[in-house]
Amino acid sequence: MTISFGLKNTLFTNVCNCCKKRILNDVDLFCQECSRLLVETNYHDISHNVVAQKFDGLVPITAASSCFYFEQDNLVKELLHEIKYLGNEDLAERIGRYYASKLTKTIYATYDIIIPVPLHAIKKEQRGFNQSEAFGRGLSEGLGVELKIDILKRIKYTETQTKKTRQERIDNVMGVFEVTHPDLIKEKKIILVDDVITTGVTLEIAANELMKYHPKELSILTIACAGGV
Repeated sequence: MTISFGLKNTLFTNVCNCCKKRILNDVDLFCQECSRLLVETNYHDISHNVVAQKFDGLVPITAASSCFYFEQDNLVKELLHEIKYLGNEDLAERIGRYYASKLTKTIYATYDIIIPVPLHAIKKEQRGFNQSEAFGRGLSEGLGVELKIDILKRIKYTETQTKKTRQERIDNVMGVFEVTHPDLIKEKKIILVDDVITTGVTLEIAANELMKYHPKELSILTIACAGGV
């Protein structure tokens, strides 16, 4: 199946993000046919799911969840590629709003701040935007939780994590994050967001940096998680 994306110039917001077929509401991202090609995790309804388990003994998080399963040959991979490498910032925001609609009756709706995993300034300039920030913006709009993009900063430029072992990933991102406004997170309930979780190393390092400044709680949300998580 050939997927056609790119809805930035469409006249309607309520069209399928895959095939551009008109859909009946402004919440759903995809038509019924394309939705069957996606697999949602529903991990927000499972307290100690396999995403949360990634952080056992590593970070004292409260909860963690992902919207979709990521596989090498599924539609979610194409969605992430469209966002990350083809510049579809709007799609990341829409996924954030879509996922927020699933989270309104969960603990995530009770949090104070959403913080996206930051890109280094050079990479953000090259890409034009931060996909995790765009996802977080959609979540913020849908949940009514404030988005803060200036609290966590990436202070070192690093190589891509793709194809690295877990230890190589740890070495690659160790010491790359810095909290710039510790006073804004103390005793706050924080959601840390990213686009995809595979080994969880980047989120682990970022979360531990935030935990140094004593937030009340810290939970994690991503667009997708690797199917083998």
